[in-house]
Amino acid sequence: MKNIKREYKITGILFTVVILILFWQFFLKGLYPYPGNYMLAWYEPWKTDNTKDQTITIAHKPVADDTFRYLYPFKKLGTDMLKKGTIPLWNPYNGAGMPLLATYQWAPLSPFNILFLLLESGLAWSFYIIIQAFLLSFFTYIYCRKINISIYGSVFSSIIFLFSGFVIVRLVFGNLIYPLIALPILLYLVEDFVATPKKTKKVILIPIVITFMLVSGHPHIMAYVFIASVFYIFYRIFNIRKIIFIILLLLIGVGMAGIQLMPTIELFFHSNMTSESSVFIFNRFLLPPYHLINIFISNYFGNQSTYNYWGNGDYIETVAAIGLIPSFFTYISIVSKNQLTKKYRFFFMALAIVTILTTIDWFLTRLLFKLPIPIISTSPPSRIFVLTSFSLSILAGYGFDAWRNVLKLSRNLILKILPFIILVLAINITTFALYKFNIDCNNELIPNCRLIALRNTFLENLIFIPTIVLFFVYLKTNTKIIKKIITIVIIFLVLSFGIYNSNKFLPFSQKETLSPNHVIFDAIKKITNYDRVFGFGEANIKTNLATFLRFYDPQYYDPLYNKRYAELIGFSNTKNESLVLSRSDIEISNDINLNDKKNESRNRILNILGTKYFIYKKSENKNNKNIVWQDENWQISVNKNALPRAYLVSKFEVVKDNKKILEELFNPSFNPKTDLVLEEKPEISLSQKNSHPDLFIQKYSELEVIAKTNSSSNNMFVISDNFYPGWKAYVDDKETKIYRANYTFRAVALPAGKHIVRFSYKSNSFKIGIAISIFSIIIYIIIAVYINRFKKND
Repeated sequence: MKNIKREYKITGILFTVVILILFWQFFLKGLYPYPGNYMLAWYEPWKTDNTKDQTITIAHKPVADDTFRYLYPFKKLGTDMLKKGTIPLWNPYNGAGMPLLATYQWAPLSPFNILFLLLESGLAWSFYIIIQAFLLSFFTYIYCRKINISIYGSVFSSIIFLFSGFVIVRLVFGNLIYPLIALPILLYLVEDFVATPKKTKKVILIPIVITFMLVSGHPHIMAYVFIASVFYIFYRIFNIRKIIFIILLLLIGVGMAGIQLMPTIELFFHSNMTSESSVFIFNRFLLPPYHLINIFISNYFGNQSTYNYWGNGDYIETVAAIGLIPSFFTYISIVSKNQLTKKYRFFFMALAIVTILTTIDWFLTRLLFKLPIPIISTSPPSRIFVLTSFSLSILAGYGFDAWRNVLKLSRNLILKILPFIILVLAINITTFALYKFNIDCNNELIPNCRLIALRNTFLENLIFIPTIVLFFVYLKTNTKIIKKIITIVIIFLVLSFGIYNSNKFLPFSQKETLSPNHVIFDAIKKITNYDRVFGFGEANIKTNLATFLRFYDPQYYDPLYNKRYAELIGFSNTKNESLVLSRSDIEISNDINLNDKKNESRNRILNILGTKYFIYKKSENKNNKNIVWQDENWQISVNKNALPRAYLVSKFEVVKDNKKILEELFNPSFNPKTDLVLEEKPEISLSQKNSHPDLFIQKYSELEVIAKTNSSSNNMFVISDNFYPGWKAYVDDKETKIYRANYTFRAVALPAGKHIVRFSYKSNSFKIGIAISIFSIIIYIIIAVYINRFKKND
């Protein structure tokens, strides 16, 4: 036990050093692992400030824009709400209000969010990113040791996995690696249970690990980790009672995460997350077989961070590289004969083959992803490379051990290795031929694509050829010190190349880019109050920046969005043409030169939404009327036709057909200032006359809106915020019914007189989730106590 603890301490120090090197720019230069410079380079209004003579003047890497478009803004909003003692259930700043906790991907309930409660947000984000890299490598090492891989082999496997293309490109997002950390931990716990089923108490940690995984971020990664773990359980455990027991622990873990899952499931059923809406993903991300060369040659098809990616789909979603050296040792593990490790090698070999096959574009994958399987059928299939990378890394560790301990230099060994060498030669010869004869690669943006492939193949050979030489020298020599040096050198080569590729991709930016401001945003927050803002042309503010900067924008970005609101915005953009909803974006057309018909439709939706202020770039604005603020580049004008955020109307019509509601809202004869479309008749009679009622918003916060009203007649109180389960309305502290109005907004019936109207978000799904979590925790405690006593007695 002491030796194991000492080994883990030394290994922990080793991986700490590796992480320090990986994130050296943070520790030595004070730069944060965040693509802030990308935002300043390509997103307005900062782009204008950082462009001279149509050239961007700020150094940047164009990667991971999801980080600043919704992951960091949501996490910042959520943790700021927690600091105020408010549960982060609702985001009122973008998209007429959207669920916040339920959006899931920003990991609202991750235990590591404590960093954001204790530290400055930029510093918290940096450590949030850095910690995941250490945990992934360390727990991968611990699992490798459990399945009889040597210390050197385990370090080798862990480094390969940490620096695999899949992991490196996802480190900066902060929501994909934390769920992945659960994979080696779960497999370790299963192995520990298999080895000593009557003695181990560690198995009781499974529900905690599952809960951690489920609240840590990305549902797609979580799904693959869960599926792989279940298959591993059935593969390694043969006793049906033990299998049932482990599955029960898994389900308890799922139940303990109910506080997160129930709101997310509710949002899922109100979203546009369907296999039909995701068809384009499979057209784009199912890969041709030749793309698998990317496993062997890192950046064979270029790299997005250097503006030279020319492969299929998207670089981040399709990268699967582990490199030639790891691939070689993976091959060694397959051709070597070691009965002690055969069962593990078979599982991971099968897992690697199956996962690779599911990324290739052929008829079986097309059939598979047409099945309406939640999560799996709605996300890029190439993300399953996470299991491919893990499997190949484990196999490489076995191959490394086989080389060090089993293989003997012989003619038979050379014959076994020959197919891999021939494959490498074929890649090199083909790549050179394609370059030499200037074969077109069907990418007009990257004309030197063949040179890119040749250069990166050469770099891979630069460390692979010495490795092959060292491979044979090791088998030839009998000197232990030389063998140890060669072992360390090969690990160092893989580590060095991994760090090289990581530095090429990982973005680092100045601290200020995590909380960027601009004079136009200062003006917006000073002028607008609760009113919404919309930018035309180049002045369009990209979705969810409003959430970070805390003003109100009718646009939104997240894969889980309120479908009904998206349909309203989509109809305003298309105006009776085919309505096709975006996968993740809810955006109003910002084109300054729309035709009259579409411009009229856009004006209608902006007015209904209470978009009182418009932003223009001076050079694009031909109409300088109603300007309330301007500087040398930007203008803010007031939209005098916009409805207030909340208002009273005395006239309504009931329309139950969705299409007819949309058509009525955009009918020129419909006056949104006086008319209202409801889907059911309210329990109040309205007069058609209304004598200038008063309405004043007294409080507008994330989870509560309070307004004072005064009217001489009955009215419908309308607020242009999304109708969604969980919202409650009170008139003078008495709960009243909320009606869905104008397709997606909220309205309540209001009698004549003075009243205080209060809307409060009290999510029932969140309450149900809490109840499920508490019940599951109680069951977990009972089982944990029983196991503890049982093991002691045993």
